[in-house]
Amino acid sequence: MKRKNIKLIYPFLLVVGLFVIYGETARQDDLFSSETEYPIVSGRPFLAVAYSSIDEMYRDADVVAEIEIIDQEVEMLDGTIAQTISEAKIQALYKGDPELETIVIAEVGGPVDYTKISIDKPSTGRHKPEIVEQTVEGSPVMKVNNSYMVFLRHNQKSDTYSPMGSVQGKLKLQNDRVVFTVKKDALEEDDDLFFLQKEFGGKNSKKLVDKIISLKEEE
Repeated sequence: MKRKNIKLIYPFLLVVGLFVIYGETARQDDLFSSETEYPIVSGRPFLAVAYSSIDEMYRDADVVAEIEIIDQEVEMLDGTIAQTISEAKIQALYKGDPELETIVIAEVGGPVDYTKISIDKPSTGRHKPEIVEQTVEGSPVMKVNNSYMVFLRHNQKSDTYSPMGSVQGKLKLQNDRVVFTVKKDALEEDDDLFFLQKEFGGKNSKKLVDKIISLKEEE
């Protein structure tokens, strides 16, 4: 993926070594779809704006679209924080420039090989995994070949977009449904942060699309 050198300015406190949630070895119910095969390291975002309704998010978004991630790469910011740059194909556009066919999305987080960077590996007290998935509040970055509904803001200092409200502005779509990408305990602890997943998770994706179309018609 050819692109300019990009640095996403996104305040993020990485909690390294505090806790690691081990991969989804146990079967989850059909409403959950794991986004990573690696142990998870969770960090907290500093949100300039946190949203509490899809109406607010649609109003402030520069782009609202159904996308498929077609390519991505992970880079390290300041040598310690992962940032994933994804190229996405727009499958359906509900808000934004009608000429858009692809879009570049920057997210904080991603898989990190700790054998290749000069930082202590996070530990669970049992062993130190070589590769972990850095996340915001346990929510992994979007992955190649998966489809999502996204609410995006343009990053003023680069040619990228990012999900609104950090992890709030993205929902994974699978088999005509909106699926959960964070576990039940994370949803319960941060029900405001993951309000979209709580509202639409497990439901037919048409309900989400119909709501977005109704907001578009109100503009």
